[in-house]
Amino acid sequence: MDWFRSFHHNGSAPAQTPDPGQNHRHIYFNATGHILFSTHHDPTQPLPMPVAQTFSQVISLFSAMMKTLSTTKHPVTNTPYSLFNYHALSRLIDKTGYFVKTSDLALTIDAKNLHHTNHQKLFHQLLGLHIPHQELSFAPAILNSLTNENLRMVEAGDKTDFKSAYMVFICECIAGVPLISIHLFSLDSTQPIFNPKTQPNWLKGLFRKNHVYINKESYLYLMNKAI
Repeated sequence: MDWFRSFHHNGSAPAQTPDPGQNHRHIYFNATGHILFSTHHDPTQPLPMPVAQTFSQVISLFSAMMKTLSTTKHPVTNTPYSLFNYHALSRLIDKTGYFVKTSDLALTIDAKNLHHTNHQKLFHQLLGLHIPHQELSFAPAILNSLTNENLRMVEAGDKTDFKSAYMVFICECIAGVPLISIHLFSLDSTQPIFNPKTQPNWLKGLFRKNHVYINKESYLYLMNKAI
């Protein structure tokens, strides 16, 4: 079994992007949608050993980060932090010491792209990649978790805890060289669209005419640091 297939959630080889401009880039997500693999390397052939080792180390780091988050209690709720809590995720990324922030962008997303039929458009806006439809089966669960976290924050009314987030580890193999980065997408729960008091029909309106503002922070993995 090749390296890619061993990590793939449906047991098949990574899907090839339909975009000819991306020169046969192969892209796939893991089952939860938190790790994305991207390569021009033939997915049926073994990855170069240094690349495979780096990818495996980063997957271990991701697992350790998620375990830390899920076992750390929120000081207000006294329950473990949600994996979609921006404040906890951003602190966790910083405290690892393995990443440096490279950019911070504000994105305006057409809320229609949050609908289940438009997930490809949404992820193209978020990642700048044409993700094959079959790789986005996790998207409804991600959006539902973000929405639930935002509504919880609205109800709590805590001014220090007001952003939900979705974190993606990106593992790329470019010309046989590994490149690791993180994209952290955050939603501000103070946006009117998420407030059921001012928008009682917010879910219906979300798919009809509104825009959602998403912040995108990018981090680069410091390859010279050993895990």
